Amino acid sequence: VDIKKTPFTVLFSIYGARECAQTLTGFHDDAQDNIVKQCDYLQITNINNKSSRKQLIKDLISKESPNFNDLQSKSYNRIHTKYILSQFHKESQKLKYDTANIRSWTSHDIILSFISHLIEASAHDETQNKKATAHPKIWEFVDFLRRYFNDTQYDGQKFLSSFDNNDNNKNADGSSRPTKGFGLQMMKSVCTKYQLKSGPFSKVKKQCNIW
Repeated sequence: VDIKKTPFTVLFSIYGARECAQTLTGFHDDAQDNIVKQCDYLQITNINNKSSRKQLIKDLISKESPNFNDLQSKSYNRIHTKYILSQFHKESQKLKYDTANIRSWTSHDIILSFISHLIEASAHDETQNKKATAHPKIWEFVDFLRRYFNDTQYDGQKFLSSFDNNDNNKNADGSSRPTKGFGLQMMKSVCTKYQLKSGPFSKVKKQCNIW
């Protein structure tokens, strides 16, 4: 099965739910309007407690395409999906208030933090069809970024080392900033490692920097 990269399928990959990613083909549609819809489903108010996650599953079954039939007919798909949503909510919220300990973050923590940022930003994205957060190339890059963090054992220490303490690389408030722009650095590193053309992924630079 060719699994397109969308918010849900990337989360399934992060949490090792390959079977869910393969069978729940409703999540495979990477058309921009579908990614917008997935980001809407993943907003905090839809996943922050057991009843809201249950309602999300019901909405997918009743309102979306027949490709979610396996969500209705197979209880383990429902259970696994709700568990992943629960874990994503718990972990991403913890990281949001744990920025003082970034040095101890793992590659798992860092990619979750970035995904959480993208989903939250999509709620306020005023670009046409939310292309600044929901463009298919952004989510394709997120999956390459997930692989890159895992393959290079990228952690909080490496993240902080990308910021130069040189006085010439300070923000107005005195805080450090990446020597060449974190988004550009990361895009180049990922594209070089996986032999990708950087042009199609240029939209992700701004989100990396905002994050």
